[in-house]
Amino acid sequence: MDHGLMAKSANHYDACIRIPLIIAGPGMKRGTVCDLPVQHEDICPTVLDVYESLLEKHPRPLVRPWLKEEPPLFAGHSLMPLCRGEQISNWRKSVYVESFGALCESPFNEQIMKYPWKKTLRNSEYRYSVTPGRDGGEKLFDLKKDPQELVNVVNDPDYQEARRKLMREMLHRVMLQDYPIPPRDLCVIAAH
Repeated sequence: MDHGLMAKSANHYDACIRIPLIIAGPGMKRGTVCDLPVQHEDICPTVLDVYESLLEKHPRPLVRPWLKEEPPLFAGHSLMPLCRGEQISNWRKSVYVESFGALCESPFNEQIMKYPWKKTLRNSEYRYSVTPGRDGGEKLFDLKKDPQELVNVVNDPDYQEARRKLMREMLHRVMLQDYPIPPRDLCVIAAH
């Protein structure tokens, strides 16, 4: 009943998108807490990296010979350096979250309209969310001053520079979602 809602995952409140992750195993630093932002797509490369760098043992051939090197196999990054307690200077500063509600809209299904598509960018200071095609579909929360995410400051003049920066970063992240295999390449491999 956080925020007075039962079904709130599509609203991207912290209670829904901040999921604790516990990793243990050989070669990992014990008893440490890391507060760097990670994403679901980091889990697969991490699991492969745990088992003696399976990715390095089985290199992929160049699928596109005109490229000098093949794009990364995964959008995510292995968490093993973080698990070993290494300091990483170029780790991401924000996470990108998206939900799709229902995959098709129907005028006969009111439930679909309650759980719309949403995109969110969250960093240590702000959570910026956009629900396309909805009035009031843009939200910005100052997580330092308002950790409960109760006051939407998206139209507050004091937050317009932060809003612009988050909007630009979100656009960049949305465009990278299909990288390294954009949809046009999926047609080539008969996956579309």
